[in-house]
Amino acid sequence: MPKVSVILSSYNHAKFICESIENTLKQTYADFELIIWDDGSSDNSWELIRRYSDPRIKAFRNEKNIGGVFGVNKAITEVATGEYIAIHHSDDVWELDKLQKQVAVLDANPALGAVFTNTLAIDERSEPLADQSHIYSNIFNQPNRSRQQWLRRFFFYGNALCHPSVLIRKLCYEECGLYLDSLAQLTDFDLWVRLCFKYEIHVLPERLTRYRVRDAEMNASGSRPEVRIRSRSEFHYILKNYLRIGTFDELVAIFPEAEPYRRGEGCVPQFVLAMMAVSEASQPWGKMLGIETLFDLMSDSDVKQRIMELYQFSFRDFTALTGKHDLFHLEAVVELGRHIASRDALIGAQRTQLEEFAQQMQAVGTSCHSSPVQASQNRSERLEDRRAYEQVSRLLETGQIQESKTPLIELADKDSTCWDVYNDLGVQYFNDGDFAKAVPCFEKGMMLEGTAGVTARNYAAMLLATGNIEGALSVWGGILREQPSDAAVLAFVRDVLSNINPIPPSAWEKLVADIRAI
Repeated sequence: MPKVSVILSSYNHAKFICESIENTLKQTYADFELIIWDDGSSDNSWELIRRYSDPRIKAFRNEKNIGGVFGVNKAITEVATGEYIAIHHSDDVWELDKLQKQVAVLDANPALGAVFTNTLAIDERSEPLADQSHIYSNIFNQPNRSRQQWLRRFFFYGNALCHPSVLIRKLCYEECGLYLDSLAQLTDFDLWVRLCFKYEIHVLPERLTRYRVRDAEMNASGSRPEVRIRSRSEFHYILKNYLRIGTFDELVAIFPEAEPYRRGEGCVPQFVLAMMAVSEASQPWGKMLGIETLFDLMSDSDVKQRIMELYQFSFRDFTALTGKHDLFHLEAVVELGRHIASRDALIGAQRTQLEEFAQQMQAVGTSCHSSPVQASQNRSERLEDRRAYEQVSRLLETGQIQESKTPLIELADKDSTCWDVYNDLGVQYFNDGDFAKAVPCFEKGMMLEGTAGVTARNYAAMLLATGNIEGALSVWGGILREQPSDAAVLAFVRDVLSNINPIPPSAWEKLVADIRAI
């Protein structure tokens, strides 16, 4: 009789299942049976499974897709003969020494109920997941905690243990129960909560499980709207497991922040749990549990009196709580609607004014001939500064951008009177991403060239690129005051304005004043 029963659930993973089966069969720990349960796959998964003739494999198939939990529970109760159960999925992969290291931990620690591992997230090509911002890139890499610390973490933040990484004693299923077939998303999370009410668990720090993240969120737990909605309902249901806490000592071991509720005269554990549930740290579904529990408690006159005696919590306190937490976010939706309506009204008013200004600008443009941008004459420019710059400009003309940077800096340090020095240096700093150094260069260049020249235009472009809309519009307003007939500038400003919704009020007022001064 094998010591370990590996239960591998399969559904429409023909692309990956051979890798999962083969890396299980190659485990350095050999005393196991491999129970594969296919949930009525519509691809050729079952055909691939049946090709394996290894005597350790026992393969079963549902005639139709009825949910993976059915097969796993049936495998646990009717097929598995091992003392330990390892759960595996047909799109995930194990390191070859995973079972060996986990069995050693359970053998050496009879008080542990289960041992998990840290994980490496992989993509559909079995490469490490490139998107490090993805929830699965690191959520399953957890430190070890006591069972009470895990229960607190579960209550406030949810699951952080990888199902296909677990090796669990079969006895735990007998004592804590099987997977609930009424849950579609959080079946494993529900079991971990029930498990931690009875057993300590351990997490191996090695990444012995490779968890596959499918493209386009196609995992069963992928972040899709229906999955997120369903998960919240299931999370709320799972939290009801905490209502089994029967003593204050057990409760405060899980929630140390409940210590202020300790009373020498006794305890109403469900009341203290409800107060933890409605705390700021709790999620909306946790707050819902807290409010529901308080409704039940406050509806019992004897319990309500006991709560008043122990905690000085009255009916008025309860009604204050029920009016505080917007559990369904309806008030937030109403407020968001008001904000959108106000923003839309502001955008509409600004667009109307833009149309009026466009007509004014067109009239200005037809009464004046557009002319190329002319740099304001810098009467204080020294001839030697211009000649020095012209030597550097030859580097720029031949594409030697980096080689020109040092001599430009030297000219700027010598307080050159040539605006081109500061414009070119500002552009280089901007391209390098050093905006702090670019700003004073552009501002010095504008002092020498004027507020409507090349430097001003480059400065405005940089401000817009860095998100400083107000600063960019202010510079453009200065250009328009100097050259109201420049059709290119007018067209560019109009195009920019039409894509800013809404324009910040302070920037809008300044721009209106600049345009009206034309």
